[in-house]
Amino acid sequence: MSDDKKWEEFVRCKQNAAGGFYACVDGAGVWFDSAADFQTAIHWCVAACGQFGLSTEEELRFFNLTPKQRGMSVIHSDILRKMWEAGLIS
Repeated sequence: MSDDKKWEEFVRCKQNAAGGFYACVDGAGVWFDSAADFQTAIHWCVAACGQFGLSTEEELRFFNLTPKQRGMSVIHSDILRKMWEAGLIS
């Protein structure tokens, strides 16, 4: 937990109809983007690596190589909250 903030003060993405969202987290544990669905979160991670105009399949292949090597992850909000409470996410 960072600076004694409550989760509701830290979280900057609202829950979608399915009850959650997906966060893009870099290798240092910094939450840098989010999306309502997993594939869009993958897209933002790939874009953060400077890759644009790829098909969905190409983005998934790219994510399985470069972003993961950089320590990027896509994390569901339920797990993100637990990681934040443990001090692993900023």
